[in-house]
Amino acid sequence: MSAGMDSGPKVLEGLAAGALGALPKPPTVFQLPPDSELAFADIVKRPLVIPRLEKHSYLDVVSPSDYAAATDALLTLGKQAPANVIIRFAGGCKGFEPKDVDELMKFLLKGFVSSDGLRHFQGSVGSGGTQDFNKDGIESVMITQVPIVFAKIFDAVAWGSTPQTHRLRISEEGGVLVSKYGAQLDARGHLNIVTHESAYGNQGWNGDVRWYLSAMAKMINEGHKGGVPVVNGGDVTLDEALLALSLKIPVILVDGTGRAAEQLVKASQDGQIRELYNNDTLARGTLRSTDPIPTQADLDRLLSIVHIKDPAGLSVVTDRLGLLTAA
Repeated sequence: MSAGMDSGPKVLEGLAAGALGALPKPPTVFQLPPDSELAFADIVKRPLVIPRLEKHSYLDVVSPSDYAAATDALLTLGKQAPANVIIRFAGGCKGFEPKDVDELMKFLLKGFVSSDGLRHFQGSVGSGGTQDFNKDGIESVMITQVPIVFAKIFDAVAWGSTPQTHRLRISEEGGVLVSKYGAQLDARGHLNIVTHESAYGNQGWNGDVRWYLSAMAKMINEGHKGGVPVVNGGDVTLDEALLALSLKIPVILVDGTGRAAEQLVKASQDGQIRELYNNDTLARGTLRSTDPIPTQADLDRLLSIVHIKDPAGLSVVTDRLGLLTAA
């Protein structure tokens, strides 16, 4: 009897000493800001969730055939993010009005949070990495600004890669110009990479595609999760998607955005994706005759289609691909 009476206080003492503290903490639910605060003009005023290691964005200039440098640069950057996840947005916003771009940003942000809010994007996010301005000096917001948006909402790191398509120049304001038409590197993220052969060795707009996709494929093969969402875009975007599939990188087509994305959606629905690996595609120079054509089984596994009006559907896809992780 006395032994039984002694055991009670000891149990209580153990509980008081911290046994209750060993209980698992409730999961963290991630919440986006309200829609009224998700316009690009508002988001861009926010600080980066993950601060840069130094005050400025890093700039690396590398050969487009140096795949080892590509992998090292993106792996090093990715160490600043909580999760081993890498995505690269391909495409454009040709024909989009400013309100359409804002709706696109909302769609993408909502689509990179799980339906229960327990997982969200926390990796490295890339795109073309350039800014364009109209004749009045107002920024023309494009798909290239999505990484900046993500890095100001999610705990993510933003990177951009772009080929040198014209001799590099520096504007009077200090911007690095990479194209004949004045596109300049967007310095608001964590890293910019220019693929560059020589001072006068200009490339086409596809000059960095094989470089970054090869790096992503190696990272995915070594355990990262990854994918290439495709919005709008032209021939370079079409070839990006085809090469990504050839390298067994998941591709997410955003239906309802026009141009290359719609061409790929229709080809997928008609069972004609494999027919796009043809001489016309090879003539554009991104894909090579040695690149494997994905099997139908590969396409079934790697290719997803989500309409731009369906952020919940995008959330299902990104969660299934492992692009969302718990806080």
